[in-house]
Amino acid sequence: LLATGKVSVDSPQLIAQTARLEAWFANLPPALVQQPIAPGGPLPLAPFPSPLADRAGPAPSPQQFKVVGDLIQMRIVLRGKQAELDELIIRGTARIDETRTPEPGQEPIHIAGDSLTLRGGSTPDAKIEVAGHPAELGGRGISFIGGVVNMHRGENRAWIDGPGEATLPIPEGDSLAAIPLAGASAPVREP
Repeated sequence: LLATGKVSVDSPQLIAQTARLEAWFANLPPALVQQPIAPGGPLPLAPFPSPLADRAGPAPSPQQFKVVGDLIQMRIVLRGKQAELDELIIRGTARIDETRTPEPGQEPIHIAGDSLTLRGGSTPDAKIEVAGHPAELGGRGISFIGGVVNMHRGENRAWIDGPGEATLPIPEGDSLAAIPLAGASAPVREP
C-alpha cells in the first residue's frame, strides 16, 4: 500500500498523519491449535486450525496511539481477522503518543525523535531505537532523553547510547544507592 500527500489513518487503535505511508502486508494462516491425541488413536497428519480462530480472537486493546512523521513505513502481519504490527519505521519528525491508556490514570507513552525503528512489533523480542536531537522515550513514570534511546521489551530494559538523562521512580523504601545505574541502563515495567 502506498499513499502520498496529506495522509491520515483513523482506526480504533491507531491514528496516523504523514506525507508518505508505505505498508506491506503478510497474510499468514490463523494461529494453529494442536489437536490432542487420544491414547491408542491415530496420529494427526498436521495441526488443525481452531474452528473459532477467525471468530473469537482476543479482545481488542483499549490502547490508542497517534503516530506522526514525514515518512511512515510499516509491515503488518495478518492472521485470519487479526492484524499485528511487525515492523515500523518513521523518518522526519518521528513521534508516537499514546492517546488512550490501558487503564485510567496511567501516564501515557511518549516517543519522539528524528527517526524511530520498531522491530518485532508486539512480540517479546520487540526492540525500539529512537534517534534525534534529542531522542525521547517515556511514560508510566520513566523518561529517557539522549542522542539514541533504545528499549528491548523481552529484556525489560531501556538504555541510552552515549550521554543522556534518565528519570526513574524509586520504589518505596529504597534509596538511590540501591538502584544500579551502571551503563546508563535501567529495567522498565512493561505497559
